[in-house]
Parts: sequence; C-alpha cells; structure tokens
Amino acid sequence: MSDINNHGNKGLDLEKLLEQKEQLDKIIRDQYTRIITVMFTDLKGSTAIADLQGDLAARMIIKKHNDILMPIMKDNNGILVKTMGDGTMSYYENSLDAVKAGLQIQKSISAYNETIEGQAAIQIRIGISTGKAIVEENDIFGDVVNVASRFESSCQPGEIYISDNTHKGLGENKEDFFIRHIRMIRFKGKSTESKVFKVFWKQAEIDEEKANPSGVMREGETSKGKEASLPDRFSLPRRRPATEKSSIGNVKISSEQKQVSTTSNEINGRIIKKGDLLKLSNDKYRVLGDIIIASGALLSLDNVELYFAENAGIIVLGTIRAKRSTFSAIDPAKRWLNVTISSPGERPSEITDCNFHFGRGRTLESLKASANIIIPSAHENIFYGGAMLVSGGTVDSLKINQTTYLKCTANEGGGFISTGPVPI
Repeated sequence: MSDINNHGNKGLDLEKLLEQKEQLDKIIRDQYTRIITVMFTDLKGSTAIADLQGDLAARMIIKKHNDILMPIMKDNNGILVKTMGDGTMSYYENSLDAVKAGLQIQKSISAYNETIEGQAAIQIRIGISTGKAIVEENDIFGDVVNVASRFESSCQPGEIYISDNTHKGLGENKEDFFIRHIRMIRFKGKSTESKVFKVFWKQAEIDEEKANPSGVMREGETSKGKEASLPDRFSLPRRRPATEKSSIGNVKISSEQKQVSTTSNEINGRIIKKGDLLKLSNDKYRVLGDIIIASGALLSLDNVELYFAENAGIIVLGTIRAKRSTFSAIDPAKRWLNVTISSPGERPSEITDCNFHFGRGRTLESLKASANIIIPSAHENIFYGGAMLVSGGTVDSLKINQTTYLKCTANEGGGFISTGPVPI
C-alpha cells in the first residue's frame, strides 16, 4: 500500500514539473525570444599582416577597424555583442538598420583606404541574417546566429551577403539598395539550400551588374551564365558539346578543365616566410588564396599545374623559380589574378617554359591589402598585368624564357607589364 502511494506522489510531482517547464518556456519565449537581425564581420588578412609586418602593425589595423565599425553600429541602432579577435558580432531590431550599417561600414573603410599610403588596406566580409533568437543582456543565441556567421564566411572581402529573411524584412526599402540574388548554397547541417543575396555598394560593380546580370549559382557550379555577357575582350568561345574538341591556340579548354576537376590538392593561401623554401614538383593544385613569398623566401615550381580561384594569385617579395609549369584558372570565365613580382632581386627569379592562361591582372587596392605593395602613379581600380606584373628590381632580377600567355587581359598590360627594366 505504501509503495502504491509513493508511485502516485512521483507521478504528481512530474506533472507539476512539466507544468513549471511550460511556464518557463513561455516566459523565455515572451521575454527573451524575438526576431532580430544579426551581423557578423571579419577582417581579412590580419594574420598575413602580422607575418609580413609584425604583430604591432596587425594590432594597429584591428584598432583602426574597430574605430570605424563601432560608431557606425551605434548610429544605426546596433548592439555590439562581442568582438572576436579581428571580427565582430552585433544585432539590430530590424533588417533596414543592419543593411544600412553594412553599407556604411564598407564605404567608410573604402574611404579610409584611399587616404593611406605605404600601409596595408583594410578589407572585411559582412554576413547578415534575420530570425528568432534568445536575447540576453550580454549575448544572443539561436540558429540565426549560425546562419549569419556562415553568410559572412561565404563571401569575399569587400562584399555583403544577406539572407532571404533579411531581404524580405527590408520591405519597400529594398528600392533604396542595389541587391541581387546571386547564389543558392547548402550550409552544413541544413537539409535545404539557402538563398544568398549580395548587397552591391561599389558603383562600378553596380554598373557592371546592370549591364551583365549574374546568373544564380548553386553549390559547386561556376558562373556559366556570366560567361556570355562579359565584354568582348574577356569572352571565351561558346561552349561546345562534350563530343566536340574545343581549343584555343595550343590549349584545349575541355582538357584543362578536366585536370582541374581531378585535382584534389588544395592550397588555401600560403605565406612562405623569410629563409623558407617551398618546393612543388610533378603535381596539380587548386590555389584558393594568395601565395605570398616574403622577402628572403623562395618558391620553386617544376612541372607543376596551378589552378587559381578568381581572387587568388602569387605575390613575390622574394624569389620564384618556375619551369615547365602552368598557371591557369579554376573557372576560365571568372579567371584569376596574376603573378606579381615586387622584389629587390637579392636572388634572381626565373620563369622558363611556362604557360599562363586566363589571368586578369591585379588592382593596386588588392596589392596594398595583400602585401602592402605601392606602385607609383598606378590607379586604384585599374587591373594591371593580365598574367604577370613586375614592379621594381633590376634588369638582372628576373629572367623569362619561352613563356606563353593565352587569354590574359587587363586594363594595362595584357599578358605582361613591367614598371621597371624589362626582363628577357
């Protein structure tokens, strides 16, 4: 009889606990859970700046970054939740304030970069998403936080990506911005794809997008839709059926792209430090970020195929020795940057029997951001040296022999341009 009563009391206690849990859940929902817009920012290249210029230079860049971002967040009713080394997390009560803050941040950083000379430029990525979150006094929790972080990590420096919910949350205010749906992407842990919207803020990019709208890409796709709309000097031949042979000069496009698809080796950006040697031979690599050869370092390539992402290339502050090697693009429609050599020539560089395909050159802005290279009289947004840009050095600093350039174009210097003595 006693046992039965005890079981009855336990059952009654559980019911009370469940009722209390429901009440607590309701309190949390009503008082702590609401729809907010979360913004993540990330500063590009602070680690590279520390490696090349020292920890103090990197710390000064982060301080300037914070000096620009914090007032803009506050002015747009944003609440800074935390800083994470060279990144930030903040939230806003509506989509409009968040997108306005993102635009002002990118424009303010661009304006600051125009005022500096001989210093590394600041470039950041911004990801924004809207959704339900638990909002505490000093932190926020919820899936919207993860999504905003993933949007930020998916975009390139200088870009702003926003989610579908953020885009919808703008309502009639969408007309105040230039926003395009550019991608479908499936994030880790998600069963469905997410729409990615890009907020354009550079007038040149807006004009280009209006003239040649981007197609919507899915995960793993390249920009096939963009290829046909590129200016004539950048265009490729029309794609042919797989049964046809497609070639330009001595290069078979389909064969080269097949090599890309079978390449499993990846270089996610690399700094070769002073005194170090990186030697690659008889292999193929996808290069997803800049390879920077610091002063006093050496990169040696022998019978190597390097396929670069659109925002990747090689910056040589030390020495490069390459023979029987190919420098090409992962996606010929987007192309890649180039090999930029800005070295005093302590040890001569040499390029022999190499091929450069689909280079598009570099801007001064990208050189300043990546390796603090300043080229006198160069214009910020003009692309220089489709395949190779040589700045500085002497006539003995670089030797180039039996090298070909195919479909490499830039505003100045199609395949090759030198601001000093011309190597031969």
